[in-house]
Amino acid sequence: MKHTKIRMARAATVIVAAFAIGSLGTAAPATAAEPPTGYPTQQIVTTANNPTVGSIPIRRGFWNADYPGGDRGWGMDKAWNKHNIWSLEAMRRVMLSTNVTPQGAQHLLKAYAGKYTCSGSVCKLTDQREIYGIYNSMTYSTYYDWPVGGKLGLQTMYCNQGGAWSCPNWVTYSITNPGVNNPYSLTNPSSKALTRVEPSLSAEQQRVQATALASEEIVRLTEAIAAGDEQVSFSYNSLPKEIPAH
Repeated sequence: MKHTKIRMARAATVIVAAFAIGSLGTAAPATAAEPPTGYPTQQIVTTANNPTVGSIPIRRGFWNADYPGGDRGWGMDKAWNKHNIWSLEAMRRVMLSTNVTPQGAQHLLKAYAGKYTCSGSVCKLTDQREIYGIYNSMTYSTYYDWPVGGKLGLQTMYCNQGGAWSCPNWVTYSITNPGVNNPYSLTNPSSKALTRVEPSLSAEQQRVQATALASEEIVRLTEAIAAGDEQVSFSYNSLPKEIPAH
């Protein structure tokens, strides 16, 4: 008999970490086709106060990779587990984007993450990923049969990269640790500090981020940045082909 695994918290593309379900007041078997009964899909874990479209809730949501006929889900869990956006703060920063395209009840919010290789006084763009945040402004009691109880908010977030599901680890790193062309500023009223989340989720975020930061990809990247050989960037508009070296 085939068992299916609930994807609820992934640290990196090859490491899956389970949420501390017991501390959330729910119980879950090790394997199941859907989240366990009582899983708080409707919980607003943080909010992005976008200057163009207003307040965007980021709900916990869920992601079931093994749903018959294809995966399904929405919210933080989908962005985190399916698309490897492994930081809530990264999700929030993308949802603050002023690069907004209305699509009926939905809005497409765009951002860009990039890596540069540096030589002398110039750094050249070697990899750029376009990031899509989908904001759904409709109100639902349920979505995919799981509780919402209000505006859906973040429906999903992913890299527009030819159909590949998982963003590289460096994409999230570049959003939270950009070197230049950074649209995120604590002086911007819409960029207030991360909304306080419950201790169990905050602790899980710290574990997930620690694992991702310890990955070979990020260790090599941070060493290259420290040596002045590479740079990362994040912007709400397409990145320039060249930037000055730091």
